[in-house]
Amino acid sequence: MAGRQTAVINGREYAVLKLLWEHGPLTVREIREKLTGREEIPYTSVLSLVQLMEKKGYLQHKSEGKTYRYSARVRKEAMVRRVLRDFVGRFFDGSPEALVKGLVETSELDPEAWEQLNQEIQKKLDQGDDTE
Repeated sequence: MAGRQTAVINGREYAVLKLLWEHGPLTVREIREKLTGREEIPYTSVLSLVQLMEKKGYLQHKSEGKTYRYSARVRKEAMVRRVLRDFVGRFFDGSPEALVKGLVETSELDPEAWEQLNQEIQKKLDQGDDTE
């Protein structure tokens, strides 16, 4: 499948995006400092990751002297929709209904969470009635 852009981001890419969504524009050094937990991540690895993410269209940069400050080019909501669409496509044959049915059958959500979901579903149904 040459030329196909992968919709799914990996864990490190998501971690970088999450940092940028939460903290705003950061340098590679700042990203590295915030990513480093139990394991030390080499600067060059973070730089390569950030450059690849920019190539994929997830990030953009602005020059600040000799350094670049990176920011997210994609909104969190748009990325969540993209990942969900890919997930449903790959694991539920493109059927959102199958995903919801699977959650209903296997989920251990507490009653408050089910009530919130029910309210969101009702809101969506009500919006559908307004557009007809």
